[in-house]
Amino acid sequence: MIKQKKKRSRQFRDERKVCKTEVSKRKRRVVKAQGQEVKPSKSAVSKRRASKTAKRKLIYTTIILGIIVVVGVSGFNVYNVINEEKQVKQEQAQLLKEKQRLEYQLQQIDSLEYIEQQARQLLRMTKPGEILYVLPDPKDVEAQGGQEPKPEEEGR
Repeated sequence: MIKQKKKRSRQFRDERKVCKTEVSKRKRRVVKAQGQEVKPSKSAVSKRRASKTAKRKLIYTTIILGIIVVVGVSGFNVYNVINEEKQVKQEQAQLLKEKQRLEYQLQQIDSLEYIEQQARQLLRMTKPGEILYVLPDPKDVEAQGGQEPKPEEEGR
Protein backbone atom coordinates (compact mmCIF):
# COMPACT_ATOMS: atom_id res chain seq x y z
CA MET A 1 0.00 0.00 0.00
CA ILE A 2 1.12 3.53 -0.82
CA LYS A 3 0.88 6.06 1.93
CA GLN A 4 -1.23 8.98 0.91
CA LYS A 5 -0.58 12.40 2.29
CA LYS A 6 -3.41 13.96 4.11
CA LYS A 7 -4.39 17.18 2.37
CA ARG A 8 -6.98 19.76 3.05
CA SER A 9 -9.96 19.61 0.77
CA ARG A 10 -11.70 22.72 -0.46
CA GLN A 11 -14.46 22.20 2.01
CA PHE A 12 -12.16 22.18 5.02
CA ARG A 13 -9.67 24.90 4.13
CA ASP A 14 -11.19 27.50 6.41
CA GLU A 15 -11.60 24.98 9.17
CA ARG A 16 -8.50 23.42 10.62
CA LYS A 17 -9.59 19.85 9.97
CA VAL A 18 -7.45 17.51 7.93
CA CYS A 19 -9.02 14.76 5.83
CA LYS A 20 -8.16 12.57 2.91
CA THR A 21 -8.84 14.19 -0.45
CA GLU A 22 -10.20 11.04 -1.98
CA VAL A 23 -12.84 10.73 0.71
CA SER A 24 -13.95 14.31 0.25
CA LYS A 25 -14.01 13.89 -3.54
CA ARG A 26 -16.30 10.87 -3.17
CA LYS A 27 -18.60 12.86 -0.89
CA ARG A 28 -18.78 15.68 -3.44
CA ARG A 29 -19.53 13.25 -6.26
CA VAL A 30 -22.35 11.70 -4.25
CA VAL A 31 -23.78 15.14 -3.47
CA LYS A 32 -23.58 16.18 -7.14
CA ALA A 33 -25.25 12.95 -8.21
CA GLN A 34 -28.11 13.67 -5.84
CA GLY A 35 -28.46 17.16 -7.32
CA GLN A 36 -27.38 19.05 -4.27
CA GLU A 37 -24.21 20.98 -4.75
CA VAL A 38 -22.29 22.04 -1.71
CA LYS A 39 -21.20 25.63 -2.06
CA PRO A 40 -19.08 27.43 0.42
CA SER A 41 -20.80 30.15 2.36
CA LYS A 42 -20.88 33.69 0.99
CA SER A 43 -18.78 35.02 3.81
CA ALA A 44 -15.99 32.55 3.04
CA VAL A 45 -16.12 33.47 -0.64
CA SER A 46 -16.08 37.17 0.08
CA LYS A 47 -13.17 36.76 2.48
CA ARG A 48 -11.21 34.86 -0.16
CA ARG A 49 -11.98 37.44 -2.81
CA ALA A 50 -11.06 40.24 -0.45
CA SER A 51 -7.74 38.61 0.41
CA LYS A 52 -7.02 37.92 -3.27
CA THR A 53 -7.81 41.48 -4.28
CA ALA A 54 -5.73 42.80 -1.40
CA LYS A 55 -2.80 40.65 -2.51
CA ARG A 56 -3.21 41.79 -6.12
CA LYS A 57 -3.36 45.43 -5.08
CA LEU A 58 -0.23 44.99 -2.99
CA ILE A 59 1.61 43.30 -5.85
CA TYR A 60 0.52 45.92 -8.41
CA THR A 61 1.40 48.76 -6.04
CA THR A 62 4.83 47.26 -5.42
CA ILE A 63 5.46 46.84 -9.15
CA ILE A 64 4.32 50.38 -9.93
CA LEU A 65 6.48 51.85 -7.15
CA GLY A 66 9.44 49.84 -8.42
CA ILE A 67 8.93 51.20 -11.92
CA ILE A 68 8.62 54.75 -10.58
CA VAL A 69 11.86 54.36 -8.62
CA VAL A 70 13.72 52.98 -11.65
CA VAL A 71 12.43 55.78 -13.90
CA GLY A 72 13.27 58.40 -11.25
CA VAL A 73 16.82 57.15 -10.82
CA SER A 74 17.28 57.01 -14.59
CA GLY A 75 15.97 60.56 -14.96
CA PHE A 76 18.32 61.77 -12.23
CA ASN A 77 21.27 60.12 -13.98
CA VAL A 78 20.30 61.71 -17.31
CA TYR A 79 20.05 65.13 -15.62
CA ASN A 80 23.55 64.69 -14.12
CA VAL A 81 25.01 63.66 -17.47
CA ILE A 82 23.49 66.71 -19.19
CA ASN A 83 24.92 69.05 -16.55
CA GLU A 84 28.32 67.40 -16.78
CA GLU A 85 28.22 67.75 -20.57
CA LYS A 86 27.52 71.50 -20.23
CA GLN A 87 30.44 71.91 -17.84
CA VAL A 88 32.78 70.02 -20.18
CA LYS A 89 31.72 72.20 -23.12
CA GLN A 90 32.38 75.37 -21.10
CA GLU A 91 35.78 74.07 -20.06
CA GLN A 92 36.54 73.14 -23.67
CA ALA A 93 35.65 76.67 -24.83
CA GLN A 94 37.95 78.18 -22.18
CA LEU A 95 40.78 75.87 -23.19
CA LEU A 96 40.35 76.79 -26.85
CA LYS A 97 40.56 80.50 -25.98
CA GLU A 98 43.70 79.88 -23.95
CA LYS A 99 45.17 77.84 -26.82
CA GLN A 100 44.54 80.70 -29.26
CA ARG A 101 46.11 83.19 -26.84
CA LEU A 102 49.18 81.00 -26.39
CA GLU A 103 49.54 80.47 -30.15
CA TYR A 104 49.40 84.25 -30.67
CA GLN A 105 51.97 84.74 -27.93
CA LEU A 106 54.21 82.11 -29.56
CA GLN A 107 54.00 83.98 -32.86
CA GLN A 108 54.96 87.20 -31.06
CA ILE A 109 57.91 85.55 -29.33
CA ASP A 110 59.33 84.38 -32.65
CA SER A 111 59.26 87.91 -34.10
CA LEU A 112 62.39 90.09 -34.11
CA GLU A 113 60.57 93.06 -32.57
CA TYR A 114 59.65 91.03 -29.49
CA ILE A 115 63.19 89.72 -29.09
CA GLU A 116 64.55 93.27 -29.31
CA GLN A 117 62.00 94.56 -26.81
CA GLN A 118 62.85 91.82 -24.28
CA ALA A 119 66.59 92.43 -24.74
CA ARG A 120 66.10 96.13 -23.98
CA GLN A 121 63.81 95.60 -20.97
CA LEU A 122 65.31 92.58 -19.25
CA LEU A 123 68.94 92.68 -20.29
CA ARG A 124 69.15 96.51 -20.57
CA MET A 125 70.87 96.36 -23.90
CA THR A 126 71.15 99.47 -26.03
CA LYS A 127 71.79 100.27 -29.64
CA PRO A 128 75.06 101.94 -30.51
CA GLY A 129 74.89 105.62 -29.68
CA GLU A 130 72.03 105.36 -27.15
CA ILE A 131 72.36 106.33 -23.50
CA LEU A 132 70.60 104.22 -20.86
CA TYR A 133 68.95 106.04 -17.97
CA VAL A 134 67.98 103.88 -14.98
CA LEU A 135 65.23 105.27 -12.78
CA PRO A 136 64.22 103.74 -9.45
CA ASP A 137 61.13 101.54 -9.51
CA PRO A 138 58.08 102.97 -7.72
CA LYS A 139 57.89 99.76 -5.68
CA ASP A 140 61.42 100.25 -4.37
CA VAL A 141 60.64 103.87 -3.43
CA GLU A 142 57.59 102.79 -1.41
CA ALA A 143 59.62 100.08 0.34
CA GLN A 144 62.14 102.70 1.55
CA GLY A 145 59.44 104.71 3.22
CA GLY A 146 58.42 106.90 0.31
CA GLN A 147 61.60 109.00 0.32
CA GLU A 148 63.95 109.17 -2.60
CA PRO A 149 67.65 109.41 -1.77
CA LYS A 150 68.95 112.96 -1.75
CA PRO A 151 71.77 113.80 -4.15
CA GLU A 152 73.91 115.24 -1.35
CA GLU A 153 73.77 112.02 0.68
CA GLU A 154 74.75 109.90 -2.28
CA GLY A 155 78.18 111.53 -2.53
CA ARG A 156 79.19 111.07 1.10
